[in-house]
Amino acid sequence: MDKLKGPRAKVERADKHIAELESTIKGFIDGDPYEVLGEEEAETGHLVLRLHEKIPLPSRNISLIAGDAVHNLRSALDLLYCALVKDNGGTPGTDDAFRISKHRKSFESGALPEIEKRLSSGAFKVMSNLQPYRGGHNPFWQLHQLDIIDKHRLLLTTTASVGEVIQTVSPVGEREIAIGGGLTVSGIKLAYAPADKRCPLNDGDEVLRQTTKPHHDVEFAFQVALHEPPIVECEAILPFLTHLSSGVGATISLFEPILNT
Repeated sequence: MDKLKGPRAKVERADKHIAELESTIKGFIDGDPYEVLGEEEAETGHLVLRLHEKIPLPSRNISLIAGDAVHNLRSALDLLYCALVKDNGGTPGTDDAFRISKHRKSFESGALPEIEKRLSSGAFKVMSNLQPYRGGHNPFWQLHQLDIIDKHRLLLTTTASVGEVIQTVSPVGEREIAIGGGLTVSGIKLAYAPADKRCPLNDGDEVLRQTTKPHHDVEFAFQVALHEPPIVECEAILPFLTHLSSGVGATISLFEPILNT
């Protein structure tokens, strides 16, 4: 019998939620939910670009799916710990859980002694090197805190944000320039992350201010972000959850040699 079947099943379930989330977000973004309107500010002469929301973000649905993914990943770690307890000859109880602490001191003084009692020496060594606390390996702490929020407040905070600004800059004094081989280019596209990621991003908010003329053509790539300071601040939700899932999967694999001996 695969002793890691349960933890891996939870990760697979989380990945299904993440795939559902990706489809939901893609459908929303593909619907062209936002436009950016510019207005010249009389006092400064700056061109101020503001968000206009045409379609509301389905934040409730997105948050529920994200919460399910988070909970399954946290459960995968708890099932892993219980499998390690059982492999060491113990009977998993309600107090057995994958320990994630607020900081190093509480992990070393509070969690490690209990872990040492419940796990084999090999499993204990691996567990003590994981640094599952804030300031150690932070994704463990982030996952734990987000799961607590999801269990006590129902919805994680999700919001639209600007992932990338794309400016088309025309060559100075020329509409087109030769680039060789008989080809010409009328503008160069520069893509960059905004210096100030506004979260949450609401209808009417300023997304960019152009202070010099001529004003360049600008496009915006929008994304859906997870925003739960200080745990996670304006992070694109899909890569963030995918990273958490990969990390949990890798953690489970670390204990495979121990459980197969």
